[in-house]
Amino acid sequence: MQAGTDGFGGFLAASIGATLVGLAGLGVGVLLGVSTRTRAAATGAALAAWFAAAVLYDLAAILVLQLFGSGDVDGLLVALLTLNPIDGARTLGLVSLGADVLLGPTGAALEHALGGAGGAWILASLAAWLVAPLGVAAWRFGRRDF
Repeated sequence: MQAGTDGFGGFLAASIGATLVGLAGLGVGVLLGVSTRTRAAATGAALAAWFAAAVLYDLAAILVLQLFGSGDVDGLLVALLTLNPIDGARTLGLVSLGADVLLGPTGAALEHALGGAGGAWILASLAAWLVAPLGVAAWRFGRRDF
């Protein structure tokens, strides 16, 4: 971990990632709200989406890395982090703050993968997780017959 102004860039990247993952959740929530007919259905869909993103996705990612992760896994790790905004933001925050050592050997692979364009790719994917659901929600809302 870095102290003083040396770690400000990492703090800024982690803050942007946290903000984007919150906004991505908002985008998915708006899409689910527009796509369901009742508040109860929207709440149930939101809870199911959170459970899938926070728990089930991690299990699936571990399975994919176990089955296909022999050799150089940098591209596979970045792809998996891109597909889940929660994992992407969490990992980006840890690596940008220099806490990747907490991740063990995986942290070294992630630091290698996120060095260069990997971090920018994950930030772009977090932005896409906001824009895409909101775009679909706006389209669906416009087609609704009230």
